[in-house]
Amino acid sequence: MLDAFGSLLDRPIIRSDFEPKFPLLISLYDEELDATKKMFDQQNILLKESSTVILHVNMPFVAGVLQWCQGMRERIALIKRKLAQINHGLVPIFFHTPSPLRITVY
Repeated sequence: MLDAFGSLLDRPIIRSDFEPKFPLLISLYDEELDATKKMFDQQNILLKESSTVILHVNMPFVAGVLQWCQGMRERIALIKRKLAQINHGLVPIFFHTPSPLRITVY
C-alpha cells in the first residue's frame, strides 16, 4: 500500500490525515515482527526436538536453513524499508534509537 500511495503523503491534506494513523502502522509492524519471531522460535524448537526443520523444496539442509533465514530477514526488512521511506518525525526515532523493549524482545 505504501508503494501505491506513498507519494501522496507529500500533499499536506493527505499527510495531515495520515499522521494520526502512523502509530497504528508502527503497531502493525510490531505485530509482524512478533509473528516472524514466533515462526523463528517454532523452527528452533522443531530443530531441537526432532532434528528436522521446514526447508525449501530440493535443498540440502544447510542451504535450506540459510534460505529460510534469509526469507525471514527479508520479510521484516521489506516493511522496515517502506516505513523508513515515509518522511515522518517518528521514523528516525523508531528505527535509529535503540529501544530497551525492542532489544529485550528481539
